[in-house]
Amino acid sequence: MKIRSLFIFTLLITSFIIAQPVLAQEAEYEIDSTEIIGDVYLFAEKQPQYPGGMDAFYRFVDANLDYPSKALKKKVQGKVYVQFTVLTDGEITDVRTIKGLGYGCDQEAERLIKSAGKWVPGSHKGQSVKVRMDIPFTFTLDKVN
Repeated sequence: MKIRSLFIFTLLITSFIIAQPVLAQEAEYEIDSTEIIGDVYLFAEKQPQYPGGMDAFYRFVDANLDYPSKALKKKVQGKVYVQFTVLTDGEITDVRTIKGLGYGCDQEAERLIKSAGKWVPGSHKGQSVKVRMDIPFTFTLDKVN
């Protein structure tokens, strides 16, 4: 079954994306070593972005999210937090659930990230860099088709 993106999901993602440019504009600072793990940035001057922006990502999720049948049967709802790394060429790697619901919801959220294609890479000081991202997915039953 397909599910429509929910208002809550939209708010979470929108607040995440809107907060990033505001933080970058307000804070003039050097990224210190605590914000980099190996060669992966936890925050870059310019965060990675889905091609076409987050509205395009919402449309992608809207068209492709399949509510897991196990979750439907058990009436499971809630948030799944997925972490992944956007490489310097925009490829997605290291996709994993950092907080999940089970009943197939974790795998579905990971599948969506893996199937979303390349992102626009993040950059720091004008250079493309690897950036770790966390995105929440909200599963609710009220809009299941």
